[in-house]
Amino acid sequence: MYGDPVDGEEGPWTADPATPASSDAGYRVAGRVRPGEGRRPRFAIVALVGVIGIGVVLAALTNGPTSPAPLPAERGQTPGPASGSVDILVPTALPRVGVLGLPLPTRPVPISAGWLQWIDPATGRLGGQAEPLNGEVDRAFVDASGRAIRLCSTDRDEGDLRRTTVRLCAYDDRGQVVDGGASVAEFVSPNALSPTYYDIGQRAIEFDATVSRDGRWLWLVTTFRTIDRWEVAATRVDLATRGTAGHRALRMVPVGRAGSTPPSRDGWLVDQLATLIPVVRASPDDSRLSVTLTAVGPFSPALLQQERIVLDSALDPAGLITVAFPVGGTSDLACSPSSGAWATGQHYLTICSHAESNGARQPFVRIENPDDMTRDVAVGPSMQPAAGPAVPVGAESAWLLDARRGVLYRWASRSMTLTTLNVATRAGTTVTIDPLADPAGLSWPTVEPENGPAAWSSLTTLPDPESNGRLIGRQDGRVLYALGPAQRPGGADSNVAPLSVWVFDAERLKVLARWEAPGPVDQMVLSPGDEALVLLTTPAVLPGGPGPVGDWITAAWFLDARSGAPLEVLGEIRGPGYSTPTLLAPAVSAFAGF
Repeated sequence: MYGDPVDGEEGPWTADPATPASSDAGYRVAGRVRPGEGRRPRFAIVALVGVIGIGVVLAALTNGPTSPAPLPAERGQTPGPASGSVDILVPTALPRVGVLGLPLPTRPVPISAGWLQWIDPATGRLGGQAEPLNGEVDRAFVDASGRAIRLCSTDRDEGDLRRTTVRLCAYDDRGQVVDGGASVAEFVSPNALSPTYYDIGQRAIEFDATVSRDGRWLWLVTTFRTIDRWEVAATRVDLATRGTAGHRALRMVPVGRAGSTPPSRDGWLVDQLATLIPVVRASPDDSRLSVTLTAVGPFSPALLQQERIVLDSALDPAGLITVAFPVGGTSDLACSPSSGAWATGQHYLTICSHAESNGARQPFVRIENPDDMTRDVAVGPSMQPAAGPAVPVGAESAWLLDARRGVLYRWASRSMTLTTLNVATRAGTTVTIDPLADPAGLSWPTVEPENGPAAWSSLTTLPDPESNGRLIGRQDGRVLYALGPAQRPGGADSNVAPLSVWVFDAERLKVLARWEAPGPVDQMVLSPGDEALVLLTTPAVLPGGPGPVGDWITAAWFLDARSGAPLEVLGEIRGPGYSTPTLLAPAVSAFAGF
C-alpha cells in the first residue's frame, strides 16, 4: 500500500480487531519522598528513568502484575510535593495511577488504540463509546477540548451485492456519543468485481476526509468501484446539523486494459486490480479543496497514475475544477500524497525525500502554486543511516506546518537541528542545538501572536512514518515541543536512547527549556485545553492475547506544560495486540453543534 495513515488513524488496510483485553491488577513501586532543594522537580523523574521507566516493560514481559504495595502517592490520597527527590529502593514497575504534583489533569486524552478511545486521567483506563473498527476504513478528528467527529464505513453482503455505508458519529469530551451516527453516503457494488479482487483484500470503496478550521464543515471524498469504472465524488457535511450540504461528482476512471479500453477524457485508465485512493485537504481559509487521486497496484507500491485537482469547497456543480497536477503515469515514490497540505492560500506542499549514494536520504518539499507549478526545496540536513539499535525507530525527522503563517518546521533529532521554511518566500533557517548547553534564562513568549492561533498540520514522510508526535506546538503558535536526545549520552549497550523534551520559542528558534523524559518515550501531545504535556512510553508486547500478537501495555506521563514538573503517571494502559497506541493532536479549535 502506498502512503501513510493520516492524522494518526488506521489506514484502509487495518486488520480485523477482536475484543479488547480486560485490565489486571495494578503494578507497584517502592520509594520514599522527602523535601528537596530548588530546581529539583524535573529530576524527580530522572531518578526513575533507569528503574521504573523501563520497569513497566520488564515487569510486563516477565513477572506480570505484582501484588499491591504502598505507593509514593495514589489518586485519592494527598500527593507528595512535586519538588521532592526520590530514593529508589526496589526496581519494580510503575503504579497504575501515581500522583506526583498538582494541579492534576482532568480531561480525558483522545487516542487511537485499535479504534478511537480516550485515556481517563483518573484511572488510566481506555474508554469512550466509539465502536471497534471491525475492518472498516476510519477517519477521526478531535478538537482542542477533546471532542471528536468520526467517519467509518460498514460493509454488508446482500446476495450478489455489497452495500457500503459511511456514517458520521460525534462524541463529547469524555468520549460519550452525542448522536447515533447519521449516514452521509451509501454505495452498492457487485459482489464479484473480478475473479480475484476481493481475494487479495481490495475494497470497492476508499475515502478520505478533512474538517474546516472553524469546525463547521467536513468534506468527504470517495472513490467507488463498479464493474467497469471508479466513480470519484465529494460530499460536504454540516457538522452543526450532521446533514449533507452539497455533493459533486469529480471524476470517472475507466477500468480495463490499455489498447482495448479507451481512457477517460481526463486521461485516466487503470487495471482491474488497481485501487484508487483519494487524499483531500482544505485551504487555510476553507474556500478551496485539493483532491489527489492515486492509482496503486495490488502487489507493489508502484504508483500507476496520479492527479491533483482543486475546486471550490462549496461544491458548486458549475464551479471550475482546476488541474493542479495533470494525470500521468509515474513511479515516483519520493512524495506521498498523505504527507501533503496547504501551506498558504496559494501554496500546496508535500514532504518528500530522495536516496543519496551513501545510504542517507535528503528531505525536501515539493511546492506547487499557480504561478510556479512545482519547485523542490531542500529542508535541513540529510537523514543519515541508522546509528544503531539505541536510535528509536522513526526518530530522525518530524515535520510541523503552521498554515496560518505559512511556516514549515522540521526537527531532526539525531543531528539536533531545527529548520524553518517560509513557504511563500522559500527563505529558511537552520539552527543546531548544543545538547550540553544550559537553556535556562530565556523568557517564555508573552506577546500575543499575529494572525491568530496556529493552524497546525503534522506531516510525515515514507522513510519516517513513526515520527508523528515528536514535534508539536501550542495552540497560540508561539511554543514548540520536540523529543530529542538527552543531555546525558546513552551507554553503548543501551537498548533505549535516553530522550529529553526540548522546548523552543517558535519565532526566535531559541531553547526555552529542556526536561528529561521519564522513560523510553515514544510520542507526545498536549492534552485537551493545553492542560498538560502527555508523554507516551514505547509499548511493550505482552505474551498471548486475542490478536495475532500479544496485547500491548504502555505508560503515560503528564507534565506541567510550562515548567516540566511531573504531575501524574498512568502506569498501566493496555490495548489489543492488533494495534499500536497513537496520541491524537487537535485538528480544529472547536466543532460546531456541540
